Order: sequence, then structure tokens, then C-alpha cells
Amino acid sequence: VFHFEETVTQEEMEAKVRELNADDTYAGIMIQHPLPKHIDEQKCFNLIPASKDVDGLSAESFGLIAQSRQLFAPATALGIMKLFEKYNINLVGEEVLMIGKSQIVGLPLSVMLMKAGATVTVAHSRTKDLAGMIKNFKIVIVAIGKAEFVKADWFTEGQIIVDAGYNEGNVGDVDHLAYEKAEYYTPVPGGVGPMTIASLMTQTAAAIDLMNK
Repeated sequence: VFHFEETVTQEEMEAKVRELNADDTYAGIMIQHPLPKHIDEQKCFNLIPASKDVDGLSAESFGLIAQSRQLFAPATALGIMKLFEKYNINLVGEEVLMIGKSQIVGLPLSVMLMKAGATVTVAHSRTKDLAGMIKNFKIVIVAIGKAEFVKADWFTEGQIIVDAGYNEGNVGDVDHLAYEKAEYYTPVPGGVGPMTIASLMTQTAAAIDLMNK
């Protein structure tokens, strides 16, 4: 672990990433974020080569996902895909509503869902009539970072709800009362969060294997 003060400069951050890139004793690199506002964190992510990008947040990693040649994916997105796999939820031909368009979850997960055969609609907190849209989708994934923004009465019985949010007060982006209607749901806390950690560790192990080949 390399700890920096809030006063760290862009140059210092980039220099450390480049140093770790060149050091073959490190198999993977993860930058804990959010970083201080004066740091261009995406620029820092982009310095990590795909082979060491165990959190899957660089532009190179995103491009490889889009080309179905991924080494590592954003850990939260990968964790959600693993949940679908574990519970035998067939994504082929399924209509999925992705609420959230972040580079960490929404955008890469949308691409991964499409690659798995789903038809994906991407919405966000400013989408018109979001409440009306939600009822039309079997699978609804929410990752917008707004506490209980999506209300329980926006759902119908039997939907699959994936809440990837975590907010102050240990609440997700979906009103927890919505879980009562769902066929499957991910609770907050205890749902997507542990899957994110597990995915990060899995990818770190894979990076070590890749380095040792």
C-alpha cells in the first residue's frame, strides 16, 4: 500500500504508477478512488497497462471489453455478471434496464451485458419518466449513488433487482421495500459489495498467474 496525503500532485501520482508499471515484482495495480478533486483520476487509471489493471478502469481495459478481448473488468461490473451466472439467470434476449452511466459500473456493465446477449437500455437520474420505464424490464440494475432514489412502487412483481449503490446510512440506490416484490434482489449491504471485493481478488490472482507465465 502506497499512501499519499490530500496534497499529492498529479505528477507524483503519475510517477508512482509508472514506477509500479516498470517493476515486475508487482502483478497488479489498483488506485483507491475517489481521489482529491485536483487529481485527474482517469488519467491515472489510463497509465496502468491492461495486464496489471486488476480493477479494470483504464481506457485500454474498457476497449478490450468492447472487443471481447478483456483481461480484467471493473470489479463491480464483473461481480454482477458473476451473480447472474451463479443463479443461472439467462441474459440471452433479455431486456435489461441499466440505471447509471458511470465509467466504473454503468458503461462497462452495459457492454458486458450486450456481449452476453442481452438487449440493454441505459438510463440515469435525469431520464424522463424513469418510474414508468422500470415496469417494462425483467432485470433492473441501479448504480447512480443516490440513496433510495428508485422507489418501491416503481416496480412490479417478479422483477430482478440489482442494487449496486451504497450510501450513507447503509442504504442502496433502491428503496429496500422493493425487494419484497422481486424474484431476485441484491441487498444493501451484503449484496454487490462483497462480490466487488471477491472479483477484485480473483482478478489479482489472475494477474499473478499472468505475470508468472
